[in-house]
Amino acid sequence: MPPKPPQKRRFDIRWLVIVLCFFCLGVSVSNFTGSFQSFKRRGALLKESFQESFHSLSNTSPPTVGIAPLHSPQKYPGAISTADTYVKLLEQWVSLDQDPDGTNLTGLWRGPSLFVYDDQTKIPAQARRHCKSLFLAASALTGDGVVVEFGPWIGHSSRCLGAGLNTTGLEQRLYSYDSFNDPINRNKLKGTKYFDNPRSAREFRFIWEETARAVYPSAKAIEGRIERVFNAREWLLPLVEVFVIDTAKTHEHLLATGPLVWKYLAVGSIICFMDFVKTPQVELVYSQFVPDGSLELAYLDFCASPWVFVVRKPLPWVRVLQYDPQHYTQDQWESWFKVIHEDVDRIASKFRVADAESVECVKGHVQRRHDQVLKSLTGSKSWRIGG
Repeated sequence: MPPKPPQKRRFDIRWLVIVLCFFCLGVSVSNFTGSFQSFKRRGALLKESFQESFHSLSNTSPPTVGIAPLHSPQKYPGAISTADTYVKLLEQWVSLDQDPDGTNLTGLWRGPSLFVYDDQTKIPAQARRHCKSLFLAASALTGDGVVVEFGPWIGHSSRCLGAGLNTTGLEQRLYSYDSFNDPINRNKLKGTKYFDNPRSAREFRFIWEETARAVYPSAKAIEGRIERVFNAREWLLPLVEVFVIDTAKTHEHLLATGPLVWKYLAVGSIICFMDFVKTPQVELVYSQFVPDGSLELAYLDFCASPWVFVVRKPLPWVRVLQYDPQHYTQDQWESWFKVIHEDVDRIASKFRVADAESVECVKGHVQRRHDQVLKSLTGSKSWRIGG
């Protein structure tokens, strides 16, 4: 018999069906994984929201490390915002005649020292005199937003903020932005365990992490130029209840980084200018935001740079963009600087500053800012506020 001719292989559609099934299965798994991750993130937020609501309803405090919360809705029924609670906490806990340096945290904090490391070497403390104020600002959080910090250096201010957050039981609320690699004056590290560490000559994020996370483990450092690395989507919540800025040494610096956070501030937020009375921020704030009641001075450091304001009305950033001291008359500037003078006296009286030299120190800085503005307008010599 002659051999049968070879048969042509016919395409078997069953294989195509099998391949398509595996493909669809892979897509489904991928989509499920992405959805599951999204579901987990939403679940975490819902869980935290539920826990906070449950603790509020049951009149118990959320878990903390070592100390109970300082405030509750029942304690301050008139405090409807972070700013309101902060002002009340200041009135309750700050008395500069008894604690002129503002460093006594007895009754506020029972955790690790905010001024020395565990080995008892000191923390280089740019914010030493201002630590209690930062602590109280962070402890006033309602839980609806976060704390954002620009320029924390090696983290002493972050440590004070983190300790305050610790008392609220809220986690993932502190976000600190810095390049963490700018050359620093090594002499500022004398007396610390980092002075002889060669690594500190190159970068100091590791110092920040050890300083801040010792009291608030969920604190997050974002490294790089703030304008490039800033991303509010990284925050747990899109509202800034406390904004601490130590990067605005000039108006140009404020223009570079300020708008990133400004739109996330709300009525009831707190703004701490860590370099205020020695910079042009004095003129900007008191000409653009104080006269109409948008910002109200809540506290200032006698006698150092930090001043703290609470937001009472919306803050249009366009005022910062359009600001030019040359647009105002000498009489206008005289009236605004008198308000600053009155504010200093008001805060000194409210918190019982017993050291007259500290008050005069602040007024001296204000006077120098005043003279700078006047010089830019007329080129004239120094003149005293009110005469």
